Amino acid sequence: MRIRRYTAGIAAFLTVCGATMLLTSFKNAPQELKSAFKPEEHKYISYMEKPLKSENTWQIEPIRAVAAPKDEKPPHYEYTDSDVDMLAKLVYREAGACSADEQRLIVWTVFQRIDSTDYDFRNMNTIEAVVTAPYQFAYDETAPITEDIRELCVEELEKWVNGASPPTLEPYAPTLPYLFFEGDGYHGWFRAEW
Repeated sequence: MRIRRYTAGIAAFLTVCGATMLLTSFKNAPQELKSAFKPEEHKYISYMEKPLKSENTWQIEPIRAVAAPKDEKPPHYEYTDSDVDMLAKLVYREAGACSADEQRLIVWTVFQRIDSTDYDFRNMNTIEAVVTAPYQFAYDETAPITEDIRELCVEELEKWVNGASPPTLEPYAPTLPYLFFEGDGYHGWFRAEW
């Protein structure tokens, strides 16, 4: 018991010493290093030590400054017209006779597979990769593109890239996530596992 207390005390002492040494070394740092660190500007600056040629001392030289991350989440996917067309063809083939709400669920199934960290979807990082994956969807590149389905796909893409959550719909997709579905051409039933 005494040994544990003794080692814990030593660890605490070393932690305090390390923090003191770090603060002391910052106080003694060159002015250019201190001026490069401006917390009010929210910049992250990387430094590299490099020997001076004329002296036997070390100089700290800034490499690059990077803007701090913003609070809002940036769009996590930049889609193209080709992505929209692929989604529209997929929706037409899988849910052309279904309601618009059920068609949205097909689109969000694709998005959830892209966002999924499941092993089965590890290589599906794009709309094309998900839609054209073998034995997954009834995608056909010769399928027609209707204007209403294409508009629906654009609306849902905008929601997804801006961080919206997938919709649920009773009784077809009552819970999240839904990565799989099966349907009869008139309705689809969505679920997390096959």
